[in-house]
Amino acid sequence: VRLLQAIVFVPMTSLLFYCMYTWTGFHAITEHNIVKFLLHPYAIILLAIWLLLVLLCIYYELGFYFLQAYYQQKGMPYTFAIIVERLNRKALYFFSAQSLLLVLYLIVLIPLAAFLLPVSLTQQLQLPAFIVDELMHSGSGKAMYTVAIIVLGFVSIRLLFTLPFFIIHPHLTIWASIVQSWHFSRKRLAETVLLLAAVLLVYIVVAFVSVIMLFLPLILIERIVPAAALVVAALTLTALEVLLIMMFTLLQALFSHVIVS
Repeated sequence: VRLLQAIVFVPMTSLLFYCMYTWTGFHAITEHNIVKFLLHPYAIILLAIWLLLVLLCIYYELGFYFLQAYYQQKGMPYTFAIIVERLNRKALYFFSAQSLLLVLYLIVLIPLAAFLLPVSLTQQLQLPAFIVDELMHSGSGKAMYTVAIIVLGFVSIRLLFTLPFFIIHPHLTIWASIVQSWHFSRKRLAETVLLLAAVLLVYIVVAFVSVIMLFLPLILIERIVPAAALVVAALTLTALEVLLIMMFTLLQALFSHVIVS
């Protein structure tokens, strides 16, 4: 899934935004021209295509995690082909008007996306800096931003089960999944948040200890054999990057299991 994102999504994103700038005549997007840019017909069409790609990437990545967790917890056999076939059947919803519901859902999740969804792509989503900076210039702006984050955070958590419901249950529509999540989270919200928080806390502690243990040989080498420190530092940083990627992937799997269960 990551490989497909790198091969398809990243180049397509670059191409689409290059076309946006070229076809609309804009060289940069600022707070002064963003409304005019968003109202341009070419920008609307290309942004819609880009949003569809974002939704499909998130859907397939989360789909693999949630379906694998579901099959494992049920003790059911599964293959890569079975998961792909099952995801393909419901991918048709993204080419209907219901996809707009998922766009709104994604916008709601932006402030807390990195914490709520075990997916790599959502961690790159954030509010534009000039919007946040403008709000932070005044006391009323800070209050509005704080209230908005609290409200969006509450709604995000209540809708946390939307994608698992939609992905796992073959006959649920996007809207039905949103309704199911809202009702279901009323009873299981506190339990789910506490479980996710516990998983995250254990992950942070293990990651912190692992990083310290990984750097101990480098600290000793720097004191005993300084000439070899540069080579050891390079190996240490490489090992650290591999370790963090593996640990983040494990965190995604654990989050998926908690949400599905």
